Amino acid sequence: IFLFFDDFEAGNLNKWTQLLGLWTIDNTRSHSGTFALMYPVEGDVDGLTRMLVANPALNVADIYVESWWYLNSASTDYNLAQGLRMTGVQPTSNGYYTKLYNNSPFGWVNGKVISGTFFQLSAAPVGPLLSNSWIRVGTGMVGTTMTTFVNGANIGSIGGLTELTSGNIAFRKFFVPNFSSWWVDDVIARRYVTPEPTTATGSEQAAP
Repeated sequence: IFLFFDDFEAGNLNKWTQLLGLWTIDNTRSHSGTFALMYPVEGDVDGLTRMLVANPALNVADIYVESWWYLNSASTDYNLAQGLRMTGVQPTSNGYYTKLYNNSPFGWVNGKVISGTFFQLSAAPVGPLLSNSWIRVGTGMVGTTMTTFVNGANIGSIGGLTELTSGNIAFRKFFVPNFSSWWVDDVIARRYVTPEPTTATGSEQAAP
């Protein structure tokens, strides 16, 4: 059961609130259907990141957020994030994030933004970038532990996150490099527990 879902097929951003930025609906590529969310090339304009948050705002503690990303270049200057437990507005916003980070080395990290300042939580970014293909990006939070998934693979968990107890889901654009764009499609948010429940089919029974 989804707490939130958007495949952007309505052709608008009515399920979101823009907190600055060039967020738009685009039909040049999509993971499913016709439309996807797109952010064009844009560097660090004024020191403030561009944000998109769910509307009506969610206020959920234990949650899993998943979306499909498409990056049309192999640039290592991308700086993008998907987050949860987001609260506040810039320049003093907060949140826990899965981030594609243009640090050295470049790759995926767990991170947090507290009072507008980003902190990298993972020891080192992990890759690969996987440009020019759709990438499934998942961010899960249970209690004080956040886990990041890329194409279904667990790339790292961080515990001891006590600053934020609940909040909204969000996307953040820090940097989209020259000759590049960022597409997002098929966003879902649902409640999350670990370990998650599983089901199995029983043995076949013979007809009476």
